[in-house]
Amino acid sequence: MARSGWITLAEYSSKFKVSVSTLRRKIKANTAEVLFEDGKYWLRDLDLQNHTPLKVIDPDPKKDAASPQKLSSKKIGPGNLTRLKGDMSSQNIFNVVEKMMDELKRAYIKVLEEKEEQVLIYKSEIADLKTLIRVLESKHAEANASSSAKAQNRPSSWLELDN
Repeated sequence: MARSGWITLAEYSSKFKVSVSTLRRKIKANTAEVLFEDGKYWLRDLDLQNHTPLKVIDPDPKKDAASPQKLSSKKIGPGNLTRLKGDMSSQNIFNVVEKMMDELKRAYIKVLEEKEEQVLIYKSEIADLKTLIRVLESKHAEANASSSAKAQNRPSSWLELDN
């Protein structure tokens, strides 16, 4: 889903020549304007220096506080789990965890598809490189044959030139 004024981490990385890991660190440190939607981070289409430090922006503020996106942006530790248990019934917790698992599965599948695309691109590039190698090797063989033919026509020593 394309959002006006927002780009994905990969697009941002390519456009502004910043590694994805650096972007993730900026997001974790809350020094970048970021939107988290459907398991994907979106950054403002501005240089990082022009970002206003913010927390993760929820694109749909009407969602309830127990939504997977809000839970996934919080650190979950023993204290938080105890609070969650007190606030929610076990069925609600199960539903939230199930939604989070579905979201993780979708993100994982998307990453796998992207990796498969990269593999296909690399295979194509390898085939092109193999073709280039064959062409260069044949040119090299021709050059060697040509130079050895010239060497056979040359005199073997300076003494033969005087005759």
